[in-house]
Amino acid sequence: MPKGTKNKEEKNFSDLQEWMESSQGCMLMDRLAHSVRDTVVSRNLPLSFINRDPFGSRSDSDLFREIRSELALFLLENADPLKKHLMCGERNFSALVKQRFIAQWLTGARTPARDPFRYLYKRTQDLLRDQQDFFTLSKKGRSTAYSRRAQNRAIPPLIKEDLRIIPFPPDLTRRRSDTAVKTKAAILGLAAYFWDRIYDLLPSRGPSS
Repeated sequence: MPKGTKNKEEKNFSDLQEWMESSQGCMLMDRLAHSVRDTVVSRNLPLSFINRDPFGSRSDSDLFREIRSELALFLLENADPLKKHLMCGERNFSALVKQRFIAQWLTGARTPARDPFRYLYKRTQDLLRDQQDFFTLSKKGRSTAYSRRAQNRAIPPLIKEDLRIIPFPPDLTRRRSDTAVKTKAAILGLAAYFWDRIYDLLPSRGPSS
């Protein structure tokens, strides 16, 4: 290691930490944490990314403190690449940090360990989009719709009574492990199976989801 390299790296890390602890840095961190919290609430992002108990109740102030703590850790873990952006101006720096932090939030939350439902939902979305036998439609703020026919039209969301009369595939019912439905073949097979059952249930309406 060249002489002075270690000291230079430590100085960069120390500078960012000192900035975070300054009055100016604290004000910006507070505003950034509030902005992230508003985005989390409005987009209903999974809290499993910042808390080991995502289903527990928490106040707005608790959520703010948890987010601010994770933001501080995120900044320190990415000190070297973020330091140069900080020097370009705080406004651009805040926007960049928020964008990267939310991206990491989504990536970290959609894992089998943290949030199995969202992970499986995202995996199903990706698989359906890549298949020529399925046609998908995504609208902002709504779940992804899919169809097995190119010519289709949307139907209202199914109610529980509709879903209860659709039997679960017998071959999967006999398997006791949930890993049986996580494979590509199983996911696509289930998507086709339930679309066909819904089509039979509502023949005059032509399902798309």
